[in-house]
Amino acid sequence: MMMLLTPLLTMLVLGLQGSGASPSVTQSPVVKSVRLGETVSLSCTASTGVDDDLSWYLQKPGQPPKLLFYKISTRESDTPSHFSSSGSEPEFTLTIRGVKEQDAGDYYCMGVYSGPVLHSDMESYKNLLQSADTLCVAAVSFCIRC
Repeated sequence: MMMLLTPLLTMLVLGLQGSGASPSVTQSPVVKSVRLGETVSLSCTASTGVDDDLSWYLQKPGQPPKLLFYKISTRESDTPSHFSSSGSEPEFTLTIRGVKEQDAGDYYCMGVYSGPVLHSDMESYKNLLQSADTLCVAAVSFCIRC
């Protein structure tokens, strides 16, 4: 059974197999509204320990989350070219240039602490949940005003 993330407007922290510190990821702002054609930047702040295990996901209503980037800036093959991801611990940014109507949705950043590298398919998400010491997920809603 595939684990699905549900849309969140606040930070969700899943603690698995205990860890020393309390790692976290947060996104701001919680809701962002932009016009078509504009550039939007979504920020994600991760506590110490995520290193380069930071991923970005997009979830649209009624669909499972879709991986956009993993290991900060490694692009999935079907991620649109007007999306980019950058940063280093603790600050990460997802940038969408020339926003299109189909870009609207819930965007998640995910950091893994003391766990395996996230693979590029959602089937591995279940394994990641079972083997990571701590998995932190944050989300921001992104809507478009015409």
